[in-house]
Amino acid sequence: MRPLFWTTAVTLLAGETLALYLLCAEQVHRAEARRQLMQAQARAFSDCLAYVDGSTIGSCTRAIRVWHRHAPG
Repeated sequence: MRPLFWTTAVTLLAGETLALYLLCAEQVHRAEARRQLMQAQARAFSDCLAYVDGSTIGSCTRAIRVWHRHAPG
């Protein structure tokens, strides 16, 4: 009876550990995707201000919103 208990306990612990790892890995993946998106938006905003003649903070903000809405994915 005792070996069955330990086998079950170890199996459950391994399953919970795997589930926690998978959850954390997914959260890290999503955070990295958000970070990359924010960096891309900051670069786009900076490029808009630097290279579009007569651009303002407001016009670049509106342009980035339009580009973001029409982006694939």
